[in-house]
Amino acid sequence: MSISKRLFKGLVLGALAGWTVGALESTVVGTMTALSFPTPLFDSFLVARHFAMAGAFIGLVAGFLPRRLRPSRNGSWLGLIFASLALLSGLSWVHQQVFDAVPMFALGPILASFALTIACAAAGYAFGSVPMPTLLAIMLSITGHWGTVLTAKQDRNGLVGERTAAMPDAPNVLFLLVDTLRADHLGSYGYEKIKTPRLDALAASGMKFNSAWAQATWTRPSVASVMTSLYPASHRTNFLEVRVPEQLDTLAEVMQSAGYRTCGLSANRNVSEIFGFAQGFDDFWAYSSSELNSILRFTSWERGRVVLSKYLGIGRAKKGKDSSNAAALNVRALEWFDNKKDQMPWFMYIQYIDPHGPYAPPADFLAEKGIDILPKEILKQVGGVNKEAPFPFGAQELVDPKLLERIVRLYDAEIEYTDREVGRLLDELKARGQLENTMIVLTSDHGEEFYEHKQFGHGQSTFSELSHIPLFISGPNIKPGVSSAPVELVDLYPTMATWAGAATPQNIQGKDLSVLLAGGQEKNRNSLVQNIKVGELHSLIIKNHKLVQVRHSDGQETWMLFDITTDPLEQNNIANLNPEMVAEMRSIFDVRRKTSEAFKVSQSTEVTFDDATSKDLEDLGYLDSDEEEE
Repeated sequence: MSISKRLFKGLVLGALAGWTVGALESTVVGTMTALSFPTPLFDSFLVARHFAMAGAFIGLVAGFLPRRLRPSRNGSWLGLIFASLALLSGLSWVHQQVFDAVPMFALGPILASFALTIACAAAGYAFGSVPMPTLLAIMLSITGHWGTVLTAKQDRNGLVGERTAAMPDAPNVLFLLVDTLRADHLGSYGYEKIKTPRLDALAASGMKFNSAWAQATWTRPSVASVMTSLYPASHRTNFLEVRVPEQLDTLAEVMQSAGYRTCGLSANRNVSEIFGFAQGFDDFWAYSSSELNSILRFTSWERGRVVLSKYLGIGRAKKGKDSSNAAALNVRALEWFDNKKDQMPWFMYIQYIDPHGPYAPPADFLAEKGIDILPKEILKQVGGVNKEAPFPFGAQELVDPKLLERIVRLYDAEIEYTDREVGRLLDELKARGQLENTMIVLTSDHGEEFYEHKQFGHGQSTFSELSHIPLFISGPNIKPGVSSAPVELVDLYPTMATWAGAATPQNIQGKDLSVLLAGGQEKNRNSLVQNIKVGELHSLIIKNHKLVQVRHSDGQETWMLFDITTDPLEQNNIANLNPEMVAEMRSIFDVRRKTSEAFKVSQSTEVTFDDATSKDLEDLGYLDSDEEEE
């Protein structure tokens, strides 16, 4: 056989063997992960194509081998290449998924690797032994593709159930959530160091809530509470590897069923299809979602690509944060309106991320403000999710006061930038006639700490710098006013459902804000903040007082009491001076804590990260480079 024919033979048979391995690994991804893939068949073809290229390369190399080492039959060619790729793929799964926390040369991984090598060699030998090896490879490929379709879980995005006609004059709903936005860093809440004219004007145009509280102090559980009207103890989306349970009816689904066209835009990768947040949206986009929500991202091929990119500098460069900034999100929002041709009322959820660390506003905006950027190494020390023991049991090292001032100035610049862009979005929507009958809600998922309790970042406590959030609601029949009643993020779901005339599920825990929006009062309102991650962190807010529980995972526990009217930064613990009040609030807390679990889902749903996804979350401070989860 001439060398050209030999090389062609190796190319074709190698591609077929690689395609087979890729198709089968797609099924493994669908089986081993609890993720939602909107196009599993297409994704499996994409994976198979990549492996086919690798197989073709191996086949070409084999074509140059000496005759005594070169395969002689088609089955032998297929078997050699199939076994080689299957072994590489299998070793990746063994060491990075099954034994991810075990040293490579420990007994378990060594035995598993040995068994895998024997299995792959046997599979390769089988190809050389069967009468029609090519047909076997084709049948295995078909099995892999079909298996992927059966095992790749489908998310409930797009139309879910039956969409009824919207009620007459149903208002549109624009829901703006600014990630990591402290209430006390806005002019409308008394902050004087920066100007936030557009957000302040929005607050003045409707009802401003002075005592609004997040359900958790990091994104995933907090936004899950927004979308399900359940406390973290019930929806159980409290860890980085857990997604929103599919069986829950989300806010977007309720609005959709009431006849609304729904659109969700998220600049935070924590709020993406993979984690269940697309459920009920006709159209949904999350930063990096086109890459995150693909089976290829969870294969050994992608792990190898990330390793080459990380250690050898080979591969495509990552996109910068600019593609997720407020201006970019506004462009997507306005494109959606320009493409919307029907007359249905709309519900749009936009999650801006700009105030989230690392604090890096666009360069032109910084130049306009005369602010200097700081090195990423410094910003990473103070931004993102904090993993220290909670105060008062743990503390971070205090940075130089002048450096801290510069860091806070960058955080404030992000807020100023977001203020400008929210204003631009509202101006564009007004010019398009989209605000004539529109309810506007602006809030945040949590705040940010700058050493008020000896730490930085978020997720480590339920103190006010993290849990006290802004909340403005404006629109038709909403008179300007201020409410001091304690309200929560879970209250937004039933409130918006009321605007839409939609029936709400019985298993929600928020309270409709309609009475407060009409200027009325409600007795016995209180708010509960929960962080259920490492230990338990709770706060209960009743009128002017806040009870804080800190129970560390090592068994240490403390209770603190603050007067949040005279001590908004919670620096003066008055628990010892008010034992009767503490006892009374603890009794209410015990009831609230138990009822927060009233609709607890039977089992949380975990997802699996690939290396690239982990790197994306690491950029936001949710992962350390040497760990796989918080």
